[in-house]
Amino acid sequence: MTRSLPAAWLCLLLSMPVLAGQAPSVVPPDTPSAANGTLRLQTRPSVDISVGGVRIELEKTTLEQIQKALGGTIAQRGLDEEATYGLCYLTHVGNRRARLWLLSERDEGSDHPIDSALAAPEEEGQPVPSNCGEVKGPTSVKLNDASIGTPMSDVRAKLGKGSRQKGGWLGYAYRARAGSGGLTQFLFVAIGPSGDSVSDLYVGQTTAQVSSGDDD
Repeated sequence: MTRSLPAAWLCLLLSMPVLAGQAPSVVPPDTPSAANGTLRLQTRPSVDISVGGVRIELEKTTLEQIQKALGGTIAQRGLDEEATYGLCYLTHVGNRRARLWLLSERDEGSDHPIDSALAAPEEEGQPVPSNCGEVKGPTSVKLNDASIGTPMSDVRAKLGKGSRQKGGWLGYAYRARAGSGGLTQFLFVAIGPSGDSVSDLYVGQTTAQVSSGDDD
């Protein structure tokens, strides 16, 4: 005789993750916005982003190139012009375990140039989203040598106090002409402090054509 499982047990089994310690997949997160206020920088800060030993050049390196080198699943949030694409990795930034998102808001057919990165601390023992792969090898997200764990006093000494945004982020921006043709490169940085040190770090870059009146 065949016996069926009670409905409550069936629901429990269906809701269990495939692997112990693994959480459902995640989509690219909301990120800070330059529209919420920035302190304009007079000198371009140095930016160093790499994952698993692979260097990222904003607006040139694509999600597909990183996926081919390191694996991972390109996730999507939103549709059409509002879409954001991203690769999620769990790694170590310095001596801190962190979740690193490589993000793109540009859809160029089969390519998605990376135009921003978000690094945030990850607690040991937290369930790992099914589409966030573990990456070994050197990983770096630095702004003028500042990264997760850097004292905020060092950041303020080099960049200034920043413009405080919703959620406690400190926003900074740098813009300059990018070659001929009226192109302007806009670099936006947001730092999430926790106590006296950097907790989260976001870097985004966009190059676009703007009118002379908008580039003051």
